[in-house]
Amino acid sequence: MTQAQGKPPLFDLCGGHPALDFVNSLDERFTEDGPVERLADYGDLLRFAQQSRLLDVREARRLAGSVPRQAAARALRSARQLREALASVLYSAVDGRPPADGD
Repeated sequence: MTQAQGKPPLFDLCGGHPALDFVNSLDERFTEDGPVERLADYGDLLRFAQQSRLLDVREARRLAGSVPRQAAARALRSARQLREALASVLYSAVDGRPPADGD
C-alpha cells in the first residue's frame, strides 16, 4: 500500500487538521469491506507527516535514512496505537459520550 514517487498523494487531507487527517489514515473504517490501512510502513508514516507539513523534505529524508528497521517498526506501531486512541476519543465526542477508560 505504499506510494511510489511521482504518483498522486497517498493521503486525502480533508479533515481540516492534521489530527483528523491522521485518524483518517485508516480509510473506509466503517464500510462493509473493512478498513484500508494507509500507514502500511514507516515510509508511509513519513509521507503522511511530510504531506501534512509536520516534517519538511529534509527531515523526512533524514529519518528515512537513519532510523534502524526495528525502531521504525516500533514508531509505526506506536503511531497506529495513537491514531486509534485519538479516533476513539473523537468518535466518543461525536456520539456525545465520554471516552472509554484508557483513551
